[in-house]
Amino acid sequence: MKKIILLSIVFITCISLKGQVFVQMETGGSSKGSPILGLHVGYDGPIIIQGGYLAHLSNKVDQPAIFNIRAGKGFKIGQAGQVEMLVGYCSRIKSNDRKELNERGMIYSVYYSREFGLGSWLAGVNYSGNILIAGVGLRYNF
Repeated sequence: MKKIILLSIVFITCISLKGQVFVQMETGGSSKGSPILGLHVGYDGPIIIQGGYLAHLSNKVDQPAIFNIRAGKGFKIGQAGQVEMLVGYCSRIKSNDRKELNERGMIYSVYYSREFGLGSWLAGVNYSGNILIAGVGLRYNF
């Protein structure tokens, strides 16, 4: 119940700030040597808030799924470009059976995005728990 109330407050705040709600999908690779897929939803306004996951396409224990929530600022470059710097909190899920292997910590992200139509393409780098993830993707604005 607390999560529903918190999400409602965040949603109402985002609407009142007259920003842009978006869905972001990305793919790339990690320093652990496997491909990744990412899915995030968020808000782009005076500040950027987003939550989602980056998942290694592997069943190895040392290649976790990273569930995260991040916030940061975007800096416009030219007419349609933007550099985004984000920092947040994440859970690195390595095993559902052995909970002691799972970790929590910080995640740091830098993205470059370029607008086109109702969305933008993006390229970025994420770092969390000695794992470096680089990816490219698309963002659709609502």
